Amino acid sequence: MGCGVADIIVAEADPLHLDMVLTTLRRAGHSAVGFSSKDMCLARLKSGLFDLMVADYCIADFDGGAIAASLESQGLEMPVIGMVREGCGCRAEGAVAVLHKPFSPADLVVQVEKALAMVRGRQDACDG
Repeated sequence: MGCGVADIIVAEADPLHLDMVLTTLRRAGHSAVGFSSKDMCLARLKSGLFDLMVADYCIADFDGGAIAASLESQGLEMPVIGMVREGCGCRAEGAVAVLHKPFSPADLVVQVEKALAMVRGRQDACDG
């Protein structure tokens, strides 16, 4: 049982991992776009509305934390799921959930659904 279709943006520098994440999200019924360039990702964030972001937090010059901070500074409120590698020393600051690489497609879907339920619960509370 899911939370419905969501528009998700993915920031991941590794093309194979990006493809796995996008494929998993699309198979789960979501609309997903991904970028391996920080600048392209930030440009797309400015031009479109997304429900959720999945971002790698462990890459030099492509830090998911920097992207999340940029969102906040632009007044864009969006939950971020951070992806981190064991032993990389980074922390997923500002993330609503953390996925430790390597993770399974099922783990990704579970965390996405939890994040979407949390956000939609806040929206329902505001609408009620």
